[in-house]
Amino acid sequence: MVDIMKYILKPQETTADPYAFIPTQSNNWNEISAELFADDDGIRLSDNHWDIIHYLRDYYQSKGVPASSRLLLETMVTEFAPDGGKLYLFRLFPKGPVCQACKIAGLPAPDDCYHKEVH
Repeated sequence: MVDIMKYILKPQETTADPYAFIPTQSNNWNEISAELFADDDGIRLSDNHWDIIHYLRDYYQSKGVPASSRLLLETMVTEFAPDGGKLYLFRLFPKGPVCQACKIAGLPAPDDCYHKEVH
């Protein structure tokens, strides 16, 4: 698990699993930590990214960790259909709109979430 304060204060000195997620209830997550996680993945967060991040945080707060990444992705595709659905989500989070977005949002990924590098 990432010690977020060490990561925020001295990211260059922090060695951590890049897919260590911060629990939903954590008070340590904030927009600065999201920016740091995104930067690690080569993403510069835009308003569109933030819409998805806030959507996920609200979803988790109201429903808890989803049963599967497929279920969460289907929910996200429906929610963001006017913006382009699945293609839109993958453009913003190329390593996976569930796994990568949950990481940046400081949320635990569903158990079936896997992480693959996109080259």
